Amino acid sequence: MLSRFSPACRRRGNFTCEVDANMSMPNLPDVQIDREGGINAILAAIGMEELSLAHLLNAEGEKIQMALGTLREGDEPFAAEEIYRVNESARRMVRDTMMSQIVLALKLESLIELSWEEEVDPSPRSCEGSPDLC
Repeated sequence: MLSRFSPACRRRGNFTCEVDANMSMPNLPDVQIDREGGINAILAAIGMEELSLAHLLNAEGEKIQMALGTLREGDEPFAAEEIYRVNESARRMVRDTMMSQIVLALKLESLIELSWEEEVDPSPRSCEGSPDLC
């Protein structure tokens, strides 16, 4: 289905096109993984996100070096007002990165706790005569 704001709808002059509710949902393959595979996948995702944050922080550092004229020999520093804007941008990025780091640390902590727990047997247990044990 087309969004009513999509170019195809506007070309047709039809502003009653409906929006597909699943349009922005990712299509994930139907993959069956076990508990250990799931833990490893989550750990890999945390690691990739950490790497992404490291690249963002490195880019902010290079941006500051460029503004100060210290990234490459012969570069001139920016004007004071531009340096201030670059600094504010870097400050916001570092703040947002710190918040992401906190969330990632919590995810990793939960993952460590989960990995140390024994796997629960999903089969039903018998109550052996005592209904309050079930």
